[in-house]
Amino acid sequence: STYHVHHRVTQHFRKGRAFLIGDAAHIHSPAGGQGMNTGMQDAFNLGWKLADTVHGRGGDRLLDSYQDERHPIAAKVIDFTTRLTTLATVHGEIAIKLRNLALHLATGLAPVRRALSEQAEETGIAYRHSPIVGPRHWRSGVAPGDHAPLLPDGAAGDLTTDASGHIVLSLDADAAAAYGITAPAHVAIRPDGYVGAIEPDPDGITAYFAQLLGQS
Repeated sequence: STYHVHHRVTQHFRKGRAFLIGDAAHIHSPAGGQGMNTGMQDAFNLGWKLADTVHGRGGDRLLDSYQDERHPIAAKVIDFTTRLTTLATVHGEIAIKLRNLALHLATGLAPVRRALSEQAEETGIAYRHSPIVGPRHWRSGVAPGDHAPLLPDGAAGDLTTDASGHIVLSLDADAAAAYGITAPAHVAIRPDGYVGAIEPDPDGITAYFAQLLGQS
C-alpha cells in the first residue's frame, strides 16, 4: 500500500482555556525522530506558565507566549522533516546515487554533523525573539531566550530560587565567562531551562519578574 505523510501545524496553540501540545498541535514525517522531542518541549514550555498563572502569578501575556515561542519551532520541525522525507524518497537510480554521495560528503564534515545533531535533538532551540524574555545588554555570548549553559562547579556565585520556579544567579567571573559575557551579571533562568533575563544590575531582574508575572 501507499503511505502518505501528513505535514500540518495548528494555527492557534491556545484558544481561551484550551491548549494544544505535541501531536495535537503539529504532525509531520517521522524522519529524524523529532515528534517526541517536540512534544516534550511543548510541555516543558507550557507547564511552568500554567503553574504560575494558577498560583496567581502571570496571566494572558504569559500564557500567550506559549504560542509565540513554540509555533515557530513546530514550523521549523515540519520544514526539516519534510526535507528529510524528500531526500529519503527520491526516485531513479541516478538521483539516488547523487543523494547518497551528497549525504556522504556532507556528513563527513564535523560542522554539518553537529548542526544535524542539534536540529534532530532540538538542543539548539532559542527564544530570543520571545515577548517575555529580557533585553540583550551584551553583544556576544549567551542572550535572553537561549538555553542556559552548564557552569563550572562552584562558579555560580549567589544562587536563589524564585517563587515562580526561576533560578536567579549572580555570576562570578568564571560563570560570566561561561556565558561569554563580563561580570557583574545577574541571570534569571526559567523553569524550562531557558534564560529569561541577563542584567548588569539586580534591579533589572526585579523588573523582569514584574513584567513577566503581570505585576507592572
